[in-house]
Amino acid sequence: MGSSGINAEYMGSSGINAEYMGSSGINAEYMGSSGINAEYMGLFPADTSTDLCVSTTHKQTQAIMSQKVVVVDCRAHLLGRLASYLAKELLNGRKVVCVRTEELNVSGSLFRNKYRFALFLRKHIRTNPRRGFVHYRAPSKILWRTIRGMLPHKTQRGADALARLKVFEGIPAPYDKVKRVVVPDALRVKRLYPSRSYTVLSRLCTEFGWKYNSVVQRLEDKRKALSAAYFAEKKKKAKEFAANRAKATDAIKTRLGAELQILEQTGY
Repeated sequence: MGSSGINAEYMGSSGINAEYMGSSGINAEYMGSSGINAEYMGLFPADTSTDLCVSTTHKQTQAIMSQKVVVVDCRAHLLGRLASYLAKELLNGRKVVCVRTEELNVSGSLFRNKYRFALFLRKHIRTNPRRGFVHYRAPSKILWRTIRGMLPHKTQRGADALARLKVFEGIPAPYDKVKRVVVPDALRVKRLYPSRSYTVLSRLCTEFGWKYNSVVQRLEDKRKALSAAYFAEKKKKAKEFAANRAKATDAIKTRLGAELQILEQTGY
């Protein structure tokens, strides 16, 4: 949802809702190195703790990026690297939606990042502090502001690119039923040594006044439960379909008899 609209479960930047807070009409998705590239883009398995991405072929990647809207799952991505890829895609005309921004990672320990953010909060205009340096606390707005800094947003081209971006905490409808992709080159497991410390963005935001972390987690638990039930039903139907297909194949072989051998000899 955009910035000026208010939804029963999700909230834009200027609308207030107890459930979810989005950005100001911001849209984002995962992409490859210079735009979305077949060698750099993967698919994100639904709610898995391991195997963050599955490689795709060039044609599959082209099919993903040819969609009108690409949805990026921000989980376990480094904030700056992901923002740089998204900024390039936005300038190329791509529409992007970013979900689960609260699970973005920032390199460095929590203490270090809290110190840096505290220094950032000191920045203001002395004559009139209301005029500048808006210090966003929501993870979605922090990602949005990071991407904005990589765009020429004061020009028409940059403003149009920024308008093609949407960001959300959690995965609100209808994006919970849309295929989500990742940017492998921006994944923390590929860009950060295992011994290096990192900070989860939701923890940092909560330390500085973001009040919706518990709400987002509650809605995410509800979404994951529904998703797990749907996937179990899907596997059950697939198993039944495979059994019925095997049964039908055996029945056809029995009915054809000798004619089946003739068909096999001719290549059928």
